[in-house]
Amino acid sequence: MGEGKALSVSAGSKRAAVIKILSKCRETYSYGYLQKVAREVNCSREYVRQIAQELGLRFLPQEEHKCIDCGKKIHSGSLRCLECWSQTCRIPNARCDYCGKPIHIRKYAETHHKLHFCNKKCQGGWLGKHANRRN
Repeated sequence: MGEGKALSVSAGSKRAAVIKILSKCRETYSYGYLQKVAREVNCSREYVRQIAQELGLRFLPQEEHKCIDCGKKIHSGSLRCLECWSQTCRIPNARCDYCGKPIHIRKYAETHHKLHFCNKKCQGGWLGKHANRRN
């Protein structure tokens, strides 16, 4: 299989080309292999999967995915388990503009708000000090 080179095959011989490529597999195929075959023959991955199923080929499951922090088994596509992910959301990345206490703020607040407070009491204290008073 040449990477990135699609074979120019007619619709009638696509099936034969897919079978020829899949015949190199021994009972199983790995993640992403069907997509590579589909690109090479210029057909859908589902079409290749159906032919692989007819040939009796099975999908070889990927290795287990583990959380990068605690090593717990997780779903593919994630780097962290839910517990570790929620902990990273609590890492202080700013300081309260009134008392100086380290706080965590979301990225939107970091970019769209000039001032950051740890609670309403600090926000009120800051406003009391800095609000324009008309007396």
